[in-house]
Amino acid sequence: MSKRTLDNCRLVKKFGRPVQYDGVCEGFGRGDYDDEPCDKCKECPLHYLNAESEVDNVRETFCSGEEES
Repeated sequence: MSKRTLDNCRLVKKFGRPVQYDGVCEGFGRGDYDDEPCDKCKECPLHYLNAESEVDNVRETFCSGEEES
């Protein structure tokens, strides 16, 4: 399986690029009047909310003195 990137996202290929910065993505809204990210985007590890939580997990592990596996 290839690594998940913004370039190989099937939604990006189908609809074009949503707002992206620093390797993370804001995702696609649910509709013209709803900017809440669609469910597929919310599940994506490249969505900014997931990317931030990953950084928080690493920070918590580092600050607690535990080794990350």
